[in-house]
Amino acid sequence: MKKEETSVIKANALLEGNHRFNLTETKLLLAVIAQIKRDDTEFHDYRVHIRGFLELMKVQPKSYNHIRKVCRLFKAKVIEIKTDDGYLITSYFSDIQVYDHHGYIDFTISPKMKKYLLQLRDNFTIFDIRNIINCKSVYSIKIYQLLKQFEKIGTRSFTVDELRKMLGLPDGYKRWGNLKDRIINVAQKELLDFSDLYFEYKTERKDRFIHSITFTIHRQLLHKRLLQKDNAVHYIDLTSKALTEDARLKAEDSIPWSKAKEMLK
Repeated sequence: MKKEETSVIKANALLEGNHRFNLTETKLLLAVIAQIKRDDTEFHDYRVHIRGFLELMKVQPKSYNHIRKVCRLFKAKVIEIKTDDGYLITSYFSDIQVYDHHGYIDFTISPKMKKYLLQLRDNFTIFDIRNIINCKSVYSIKIYQLLKQFEKIGTRSFTVDELRKMLGLPDGYKRWGNLKDRIINVAQKELLDFSDLYFEYKTERKDRFIHSITFTIHRQLLHKRLLQKDNAVHYIDLTSKALTEDARLKAEDSIPWSKAKEMLK
């Protein structure tokens, strides 16, 4: 798959919007948005072939009927976007057409989303969806997008309440221990394993409680991921072209074997 077919461009206000999508919905949304061309002035109907989507995104629904159910629930979900004079409460799609006998879905994006997805000139973030297709936590994908937005700056800080809201967390994550162990630490491992960036973090207390968190964002010079297969290590680049261990690599893309073993643990 070509890079231009896997790049997503979103307005930063959209990245920070309050929404609660599950993992399949999030990956389906990215598969649609990746089809938008940078010079598009209008939305088109965007087609996703179900089998290809399932293979690419490592999603395993029970059946095609499950996909239809996903689309029905997905269309009903709203997003809340901060605007200059209030909030926009809307949804991504005005229509979703599921073709049972053809194996594909056509998505019509809501006109309200134009200013957040088309002809973006500033205050936007671009990333390649191949960096997050292997994530098993939807919150890892959300954290990736929030950190990608500040990649060049190198750090990003949130109050704990701000982070909970941007991630769309349910009430079960009000305790810091749950947020740390089940969301942040999981994202830290998944982004290190699968993406082009990783992070460290530190927290600050206010009175007796964790009040804020600061992420330090690092770019992974090795823009490849490692796959353990048949007791041999292969280098897999993000275009899915496999290179064996003794393949010729650029110097900036190589890593010592000790580091490779650490990443495979």
